[in-house]
Amino acid sequence: QPAEWDAIASPISIAFGDLDQSSTPENRTNIEEIFFEGNKTYQTSLYSNAEHGFAVRTNLSVPQKAFAQEGAYFQAVRWLDAWVKGDI
Repeated sequence: QPAEWDAIASPISIAFGDLDQSSTPENRTNIEEIFFEGNKTYQTSLYSNAEHGFAVRTNLSVPQKAFAQEGAYFQAVRWLDAWVKGDI
């Protein structure tokens, strides 16, 4: 829901999969618009041939899916390093 996305106050990073039915192109655009208009610190990445949950479970024998999972991992590590490191 838009109000839930708008309520996010801390920096956020999202790895979207283009096969995830819960994050349609329209939904992704709306989420990014909410972040932009709210002057929030955010990062989004879109991975092709990636289903919901691809970052934790996917078919690693498919090169695109393996790339997406690895990319989401490095995205998370870089984001945590930039925004959380030292705060724990």
